[in-house]
Amino acid sequence: MKPRVQRTSSAPTLRAIALGAVWALMTVITILHQYRGGGPDGVPTVDSLCPMGGLATLYKVLADGEYLQRVFPSAIILLGATLLVAVILRRAFCGWICPLGAMQEFFAFIGRRAGWHRSLHGSKLDAALRALKYVVLVVILALTYYSGELVFRHYDPWASYAHVSAGWGELTDEFLVGSILLVLLLGGSLVVERPYCRYLCPFGAFLGAISRYGLVRVVRNDHTCIHCRRCDNVCPVDIPVEAMSQVTTGECVSCGKCINVCPIPSALNLEAYRARLRPLYAGLIALTIFFGVILLTKFNGGWKSLPATMSEITGEGGTLDPANIRGFMSLDDIEMAYGISAVQLRDHLQLPGDTELDVPIKTVMPRLGRSVEEVRQATAKLLAADSANSPDGAADEASPERTQPHSGLLPPWQPNESELGQHQPDTSAITGTMTLADIEEKYGLTTQMLLGELGLAPETSADIPLKDILRPMGREVEEVRRAVAAMLQRQDDTAPNREPEHAVPAAGSQ
Repeated sequence: MKPRVQRTSSAPTLRAIALGAVWALMTVITILHQYRGGGPDGVPTVDSLCPMGGLATLYKVLADGEYLQRVFPSAIILLGATLLVAVILRRAFCGWICPLGAMQEFFAFIGRRAGWHRSLHGSKLDAALRALKYVVLVVILALTYYSGELVFRHYDPWASYAHVSAGWGELTDEFLVGSILLVLLLGGSLVVERPYCRYLCPFGAFLGAISRYGLVRVVRNDHTCIHCRRCDNVCPVDIPVEAMSQVTTGECVSCGKCINVCPIPSALNLEAYRARLRPLYAGLIALTIFFGVILLTKFNGGWKSLPATMSEITGEGGTLDPANIRGFMSLDDIEMAYGISAVQLRDHLQLPGDTELDVPIKTVMPRLGRSVEEVRQATAKLLAADSANSPDGAADEASPERTQPHSGLLPPWQPNESELGQHQPDTSAITGTMTLADIEEKYGLTTQMLLGELGLAPETSADIPLKDILRPMGREVEEVRRAVAAMLQRQDDTAPNREPEHAVPAAGSQ
């Protein structure tokens, strides 16, 4: 008697659409991020849109209430959504949503059509190598929690893919190892399906450990199974489904291919406590849970994938760390965040005088055969010089380039030429992290005097960092330096019965 063939399911089509759509969406986001950066008005980093980023930063959030660099609450939310899917539908995230999984399956499709695909059923080497991803997971989490940094980022093939649009230089520099892994895994996918999922993916290892206890699983009915092994042949991770009564291994990505290809409707089923679920419905449930959590948190305000202010990136509330300077920042942005004159930084780097100060440094520096890292190093030196009140850190006198109109509500403060003589007081110690109260204590100028000099509202708080006062108005810390210098100059010039403090002694004087 010829076996009755199961009706064609629409689950494979839905799964292909879902995987392709997420892959396309993430590709667009990564390209936009390269052009617009990850600042307050930019596009999220790949780390903030990946549940692995949430797992990596989880310890720091629980211990310190802070996030790793480049990671925001969105990554924790995605981690929670993925875990919820895993508890119910096992590794459905891997089989229905993950864009890196989609890329591997696309190349596997090409390999099957070309006849290059090879099955690894029964391979002892394949079975041994699958344990490697658990080692990778433990090492990454241990190093990340110990260092407080995303140590895996430069080796992550997905992060490397996200920087393809940044150009060849970045791929061969910062992401060299990750780029090599990306090429190897996509090339390997032509022969062995989902090699990264099998052997190296740390998040796949994490989900594999969780999904062993997932509610829904593939159950085989040995009484109706005809042992045709079609299920084994289509499994993307070579699970011997035909030899199992239940598929409980953490390797299963819940794609449903084995059920869709089975010729006997009652031989293979998705079951939870003996309740059956069609693969199509399982996929819809997984997508609904995952994207439903995202939409819900967006509506209730819990979703956050970008910094609200630049100071969240540069280190507000603590020591400014030049390592936090990003390629999307301009020299103007660095001045506002770190309190170092953009002109001074340009000159310290020996950049051309016509260098655009409002263009991202990842655009400026490569044009000159230079690297963004040089900007970080130069900023660190100037910060150290300012901290030590060294002449090397003194702010340059404002050049005509810096007097261009601002886009803020108030015009930039400009002194009269007579107010700033040839020998103006040194105000280079003023940085964007200082407050008006700090200036009052250091220079003896009252807050109200300074507010009036700068044309700021009288109710402006004296305890807010200068950069947070000026930046929303499109103004610069350099204005404060010049204003304080002018006020000190006027005090010296009008002081009775003494020479101005900053005047140059006459020739022959003692």
